[in-house]
Amino acid sequence: MRALLAIAGCAAACLPDRIDITGKLCSDERPCGEGWACVPQGAERVCVPARGQGGGGGGNGTPGVVMNLLPNGDFTEVEDGSFDEWKAWGGYQLAIETQTVRSAPRAARIVRAGNDAGGGLEPDKELASGPPRGQRYCAAAWVFGVPSAREVWLQFRERDGSGQTVEQSDGARVAVADGWAQVRHEWGSLGNAQLEVRLVVGTGIANAPLYVDDFAAWAAPQGACP
Repeated sequence: MRALLAIAGCAAACLPDRIDITGKLCSDERPCGEGWACVPQGAERVCVPARGQGGGGGGNGTPGVVMNLLPNGDFTEVEDGSFDEWKAWGGYQLAIETQTVRSAPRAARIVRAGNDAGGGLEPDKELASGPPRGQRYCAAAWVFGVPSAREVWLQFRERDGSGQTVEQSDGARVAVADGWAQVRHEWGSLGNAQLEVRLVVGTGIANAPLYVDDFAAWAAPQGACP
């Protein structure tokens, strides 16, 4: 009996720790295994933790997210009183929101001081450096704002080695409503030096906040976005 109890007690405790294979080269013929995803990194494909095993957060409510390539996409991490991995552009200002949130303790809030058109929110670094030509990337974000006389969309941009924008693609426009709505877009890489993604607000309304949460972008493992 004692031997049986000892075996039962060891069944879980004696199992080896999960081996970290992050960065291991992979392919369709050499999959990473359960709990891992094979995603592009430069000209290669490597293993990363599958959704729910790690990553940048921000995929809540978005099916198909393997690993969020955007840092702090759920806006939960704050450093020195700000989201240091994100920035507003086009005259908008970025702030931390703790009341109007979708799935976590915090969301991003952007506000424009004037009524000029254009602007939005973007991560402070590229989505991918040297993305493989033909690789499809998916992006999604949740937005909330009042009044609703605004349209928002996601935009992919590719830059060449000198930093010049050489390709740009705008996603479907979504009217901001009194409630959370999702904007989505996808893009097939043309193999330029850098790939970026950002949220665009079509018309700025002075002092009218727009809330953003669960911003995710990922490489489609099977070449198609859900």
